[in-house]
Amino acid sequence: MKEDRIVFCSDGVVQSGLGSEKYPVGFGQANLEMMLSDAIQEEHDISADRLASKIIDRANLNDGFHPKDDISCAVIYYREPRKLMICSGPPVNPANDSLMAGLLQQFEGRKIISGATTGDMIAREWGRKIVDENVMTDPELPPVSHMEGVELITEGILTLSKVSELLKKHNSAYELGNGPADLIVKAILECDEIHFIVGTNINVAHQDPTLPMELELRRTVVHRIVRTLDEKFLKEASMRFF
Repeated sequence: MKEDRIVFCSDGVVQSGLGSEKYPVGFGQANLEMMLSDAIQEEHDISADRLASKIIDRANLNDGFHPKDDISCAVIYYREPRKLMICSGPPVNPANDSLMAGLLQQFEGRKIISGATTGDMIAREWGRKIVDENVMTDPELPPVSHMEGVELITEGILTLSKVSELLKKHNSAYELGNGPADLIVKAILECDEIHFIVGTNINVAHQDPTLPMELELRRTVVHRIVRTLDEKFLKEASMRFF
């Protein structure tokens, strides 16, 4: 049933700690079940990956970080898909502003706006105010902003370009920071379905010849992100352009 979890593990988990003062006959299934129950009560929506990691970490701890057997664990979490929509760039035709804003507003899931001009357009269509932060969390990018109804608002093309690079080099040992691009990547990795709605109006600020050559059109960057999500992370990702 929904919210159920199925946990598979090798005997290296239930026999961890074997011969120790605390677990002379091993950790055992009863202790494992108690640990699982406590972990889920503490964080009811804990991800399958995080729960499996907790079990592995506990088994390693029981063995004093010198395992006597292989320690393997997998978790299946049966739940509703977690959805995220990222809106970036105003439409080429301003007549589509209300359509794009409406799609974002009606979306059932987490919402992020990438682009100051896009944020202003959505705020105007929704009749809401944007509150800017003044704290720099990434020297390469402007601070984030906030508005009721969305998780955060970031700068546009530079931030998405960095999101693409972070996704490319991300692995289980990689630690994300608290910069705007890092926050978007964290949200992406926590969700199963990622939907991009992208306006393709050209920002004249990006035509400055002093900007780096790798600065690309928004459409190209989004295509690259979606391809990485599909091939590397097995996420369901979609794009819609205006």
